[in-house]
Amino acid sequence: MVSSVLSVAAHNYQFMLDHKLPAGKWLDPDMRKGVEAAVAKKFGNTKPVVMAEIDYRYFLDRKAIAEQGLDYEQVKATAIEWLRQAPTTPCGIVSRTSRRLRRSSMG
Repeated sequence: MVSSVLSVAAHNYQFMLDHKLPAGKWLDPDMRKGVEAAVAKKFGNTKPVVMAEIDYRYFLDRKAIAEQGLDYEQVKATAIEWLRQAPTTPCGIVSRTSRRLRRSSMG
């Protein structure tokens, strides 16, 4: 019964906090700005490289990346690295890379 409640309420971080589960608010604009800043710091680009962020997924703008003479794979790697180290990153981003992290994030 608990698992069905959690799966229904997983999108509601306040519910999870109220029930002493690991959760937090996803700050979309701050996270997107952080990705853009990390990429700009490393590569010196002046135009945005993130086209959209939907449901915690980031879509890079290949056209803008190419127009600025940047390598798509390097930009993607930089964005991923920043997201992994970001203070408000949900467990799901990091858990894809490690079974142990996935299990430990579930309790």
